[in-house]
Parts: sequence; structure tokens; C-alpha cells
Amino acid sequence: MKPIRLIIALLMLLLPLAARTLWYYQGTYQRTQPVPTPDYMSYTIPQPKISTPLPAPAAMIAGKPVVLFDLNHDNYYFISDVAPLTHAIEQLGGRIEVNESSKTLEDQLKYASSLAVIVPTSEFSTAEILTIRRFVDRGGHLLVITDPTLNIGVGIAANPPVTSVEVANFLLESYDISFSDDYVYNLISNEGNFRHVIFSQFAKDPLTQNLSKVVFFSTHSIKTGQPALIKGDANSLSSLTDAGGGLVTATTAQQDKVLAIGNMTFLTSPYDQVADNQQLILNISKFLISQPQSLDLAEFPHLLSRPVTLLVPSTSDAISQNLLAALSVAQSGFQELDLAATLSPKPVDGNDLVVIATMPVNKELQPYIDSFKLEFSREPAPTPTPAALPTTDQGLATPEASGGGVPSVILINYVNVPGFGKFDTNGLGLVLFTPGKDRNTLIFLAGTASDLDTLAGLVSTGSLQSCVVQGQVAVCKLSGGSGKGGF
Repeated sequence: MKPIRLIIALLMLLLPLAARTLWYYQGTYQRTQPVPTPDYMSYTIPQPKISTPLPAPAAMIAGKPVVLFDLNHDNYYFISDVAPLTHAIEQLGGRIEVNESSKTLEDQLKYASSLAVIVPTSEFSTAEILTIRRFVDRGGHLLVITDPTLNIGVGIAANPPVTSVEVANFLLESYDISFSDDYVYNLISNEGNFRHVIFSQFAKDPLTQNLSKVVFFSTHSIKTGQPALIKGDANSLSSLTDAGGGLVTATTAQQDKVLAIGNMTFLTSPYDQVADNQQLILNISKFLISQPQSLDLAEFPHLLSRPVTLLVPSTSDAISQNLLAALSVAQSGFQELDLAATLSPKPVDGNDLVVIATMPVNKELQPYIDSFKLEFSREPAPTPTPAALPTTDQGLATPEASGGGVPSVILINYVNVPGFGKFDTNGLGLVLFTPGKDRNTLIFLAGTASDLDTLAGLVSTGSLQSCVVQGQVAVCKLSGGSGKGGF
């Protein structure tokens, strides 16, 4: 009986379930049409509107301008602190470099477009000051930044310690710019703190383009006879005197090649996102990557910024082994400078040009040196003085007495270089440079074919110490030669 009862209980439990299943069952689902879904690929997330556009792609700016950041003077920051600035420079096609103890400041400034000196707290030497002044004089840009919150440093065995204001003022002395050892405050126009001052008065300048207001989070005021770039309103006061109104916090000098700013914090994250600070950073980045306006041989070998075309003779002329060796040496030298160098019988658009030849040049190359007014001549060697002739018991020897016959005339090649003088070309080398907006041209002229590779090797050595340099012309003593002409 018990098994029957158990079976009846199970049937009563399962029958309702079976009945519901049979009543509602409509068969398995068969999808006849695709289910419509959103077009996720074309869906874009709305972005908040920002006041500062992204920097232009690097491809829009030719070359690789170098921005050199000073870190050799106990600077009170790390390069990562100013990442908003360095990233903007790189997006605009620039290259970031810091000064190294293995290289001199003079060597690095030869190829740099600008030098950024941020909160230095140890003094620059007199030699460094002069090097920076020469760099600015030939078109380089200089950025100097101090900050009241990053002011005191260890200095050079100084007691009391040297401040960034003192160091920066020594560097900027010749440009009529000096930072005050204060901070600017404003009780009315500020960003939540009386030291976080809002500035909205700007001079018309590329550095202030598209600015409506910027916020400096504690800034020094600046004393200058130069036009103010950024200044405060009537309520902006100095902590030294609780007076002011119209205090200058950023200025330029030396025909806009020197830029001084009293605050660094706006260059750091997240303060770069406040107001138009990012636009100001973008403007400063463009200022820093601007190429020097005037190049001369003082920057050798860092005179070329584009790919290099090594000019070879036209197809009607054979390339000598000496010239081929010189082209190879030059190509290797430019590769060490990260410049691609290729051979071509004619200039290539967008490339810088290098010419290697012997003196005097042929008609094909003459147009490249016309502007230098070189004069080539072939003249008899100077006649020896009578004292130099062999003598006999009867006195001075005649040509016949010393062997007979008429002595042969020796001809010597000369070049007259304006501003230098007249030289025997044997063992002589000339380096000529012609800067241009679309192309820079560097010319190596040797007196003999055997000296071509020695002259081209100057690219690798990176120095013209064996040469007398004046502007865009260098006269070099390579080997041999009579040395006549007063070299």
C-alpha cells in the first residue's frame, strides 16, 4: 500500500505542472528578422566645451625645434611638474631636452630654439650669462619663471640662501626686468583665495592671443621699463607695500625674445585647466619652438634642421674618389646629428642643401657662392730674393751658373675672401653658410681634392676651432700649403 500512496502523491504533484506546460506551450522560438540595435560605432559621447583648442599636429611645423630646460641651477621643480607645457611643445613638433653636465650650455644652445629657466636657486656664472646673451642676440628665445611658493634655495654656499628672485634678476639685468620679492593679492577678483588672482588685462601680442582671463596661483610682480604683457587691475596689490594697482606679472623684452613670468603653478596640473591657462600655455609653447631668426657659423654644425641634400655633379661629370669619400664622411656626420642625408644632382624642395667642392668652383656651383664675392686667381709664385740663390766665388749665381736654362714658372691658386684677405688655396678650406626661410645652404670648399674629406669631417667633430670664423664665412687651415696671404 505504501508504494501506491507514494506514486499517487507524485502524480498529483506533477499533473498540474504537466497541464500548465501543455496548455501554454507554443513550440520553440524561431527568429525570422534581426532584432534592431543601436548603432554603437557611430555613437559619440558629448564632450564639455573647452576654451582652448588642441595644438596643431606636429606635421604642420617643419623641423624639430629643441627647447632646452635648465636643471643645473638647483631649480625648484621636476620636469614632470610642467607636463602640460612639455606635452604642448611636443604636440607642436618640438623636442624637449634638459641641460646635461656632459655638455656645456654653449654647445647645447648652438642647436636649441629656446632656453627655459624655471625657479633657479643657484647662481649663473658670468660665462653662462654671456653665453645666454649671445644666444638671445642671435635670435634664440629665453623664458624665465619665478614663483613665491618656490623661492628659497641652497644657492652656492650662500648665507643667507640665494632666492630664485635674486638668481633670475641677475640673469635678466641687461633686459631691464626684475622680479619683486613679493606676492600679488586681490581681495575682489580672485579664484577662491586672495593669492589666486584673476588677470584680464593683456597687451596685444601673440603670447596673449585668445585670452580673456587667466589665473596665477601666487605670483611675483615685475618691475620693468618694457611694455607689460599681463597686469592686474586696480585691486591687485603687492604684499610688500599693500599698494599697487596695475602690477605687472608678465613681460617681454629684446623684441619679444625674452619672456618673464612671476608664477609657475599655472603650468602644472590641474591648475592648467582653470580659466584660459591652457591657452596661455599653448601660446608660450609656440613662443618656445620659434626658430632663431638669424643663424651664423657660431652654431656650426647645428645649422640645418631639415633633411639634407648632398649636391653631386651633374651627370655629365664623373664623381672623383676624393669627392665620393667626402660625401660619405659628410653623410655620416649628419646622421650623427639625426639628419637624413641623401645625394642628388639638384636641390630638393623642403630639404637643406650641402655643397662640397674644390676651388675654384665650376659654373654649375658658382650661383651658390656669388653672394660671398670670392675672387679666384692663378698667379706666379713669388720670386726668391737674391740672398736665397746659390753663390759662387765670383758672387751671386745666375740661372745658367746653377744648372743652366730658364727657370720654370710655378703658378699658385689664390682666393681673395672679403673681410679676410688673399690666401694660397693649397691646404686651405672655406666653410660658407647661407640661411634661408625655405632652405639653408652649407658649402665646403677645399683647395685640393685630397683635403675634401678632412673639410667634410668638420661636421662630425662639430667644431670650427681650426678656423677663423666671421659671420657666415670660416677660413680653415687644413694641411700643407705655403701659408702665404697672412693666414
